[in-house]
Amino acid sequence: MIWKKVMGGIALAAVIALPLVLGTVASSESGKESGWAKGKKSTDETEGIEYPGVDPEKKTGIAPLILKAKKSKKTVVTWPGFQMVHGGSRVFVQMLQGTSVEGVTGPSRVQKPPFKVTQPSLVYVFSKKVVLIKNNLNPLITRAFNTPVNKVRMKRKKGKVYMVLELRSNEEPVREELIHTEEGYHFFFVEFASGEFLPKPKTEAKKIVE
Repeated sequence: MIWKKVMGGIALAAVIALPLVLGTVASSESGKESGWAKGKKSTDETEGIEYPGVDPEKKTGIAPLILKAKKSKKTVVTWPGFQMVHGGSRVFVQMLQGTSVEGVTGPSRVQKPPFKVTQPSLVYVFSKKVVLIKNNLNPLITRAFNTPVNKVRMKRKKGKVYMVLELRSNEEPVREELIHTEEGYHFFFVEFASGEFLPKPKTEAKKIVE
């Protein structure tokens, strides 16, 4: 069964794979939330959905405008993504090294960003040599999944690129790591441990109160 919605000629989709394999993946290819992302379907109901986007583990998928990014002198964020994985969930960013950049470094966490954010949130800032593809400014909605992350958005401010993770609760990542691949890509991962993060249905909450 395939779920696919096309916005502006670009398809977005998600996947539920077998247990112990990469699970649900959300992309930021649309600024609008799909009915599935709004919570009309749980992640269990989306089993069997195919995903055409970037998968850092399987090394599959090609980000839009990748050929244009390869010509950039600066490092380009080519794909921000989200995955449910064995043991938790993660946000990742794929980057392509610029032609005039000697090396790629991972972003650092910012305690006081130069813009307003909802709390709790985690904010990361990339080096000045990192730029964004315009489409990646669209928000990535993740609140339908069992993850502490509600939303991920990329932001430009005063010549710098930021990644903002809006959280349900004050959860600390179990992994913040930059890896380099033989294909020339660079991935920055922010991973969270598994838990019970989805809000309880109103009927269930009422029973607990009684």
